[in-house]
Amino acid sequence: MFSDPLDPLSQIAKDKPDQTPTPEAGMRSFSLLFGILGAVVVIAGLLLVFGVRFTSDVMTYDASKEFVVTGTIVGFDEFACPASDGELERHVRFKTDSKEYEVHLAPSRVMRSVGWQFNVGEKMDVRGAPVRFRGKDGILARQITIGDNIYTLRNQSGQLLIQQ
Repeated sequence: MFSDPLDPLSQIAKDKPDQTPTPEAGMRSFSLLFGILGAVVVIAGLLLVFGVRFTSDVMTYDASKEFVVTGTIVGFDEFACPASDGELERHVRFKTDSKEYEVHLAPSRVMRSVGWQFNVGEKMDVRGAPVRFRGKDGILARQITIGDNIYTLRNQSGQLLIQQ
């Protein structure tokens, strides 16, 4: 009945660790899961803070929604824009009686080459399609009229007509 100290089977039984689950094992897996979830939330928050967007910003010209609006130029902006495939683009901040729009013109290099100058305070008519970018209502401009001058930027399907 006594086991022989040289018996290999009795030695294996003594070296085998206890496989009974402990409360600490459950807590470790919960802590690991909670840590991974926390890291995902922190990373997503940082991406949002630094301007990474999780949606597509494709701007297409929808001729079926084309409209004309009259207002006044209140300012200008230049930034990389999906209307120009991410290229630096010239924008007019445009105010009507009831609303303010961001008017998407054309890539900045193209606007410089054609030499069209618009001034703050000028009244203008904008013909274009509605778009939304960075939470702002905008117009993808097809044609702008200031006084007797008509500036045509795009054709009826929204393709840019002016070139550098």
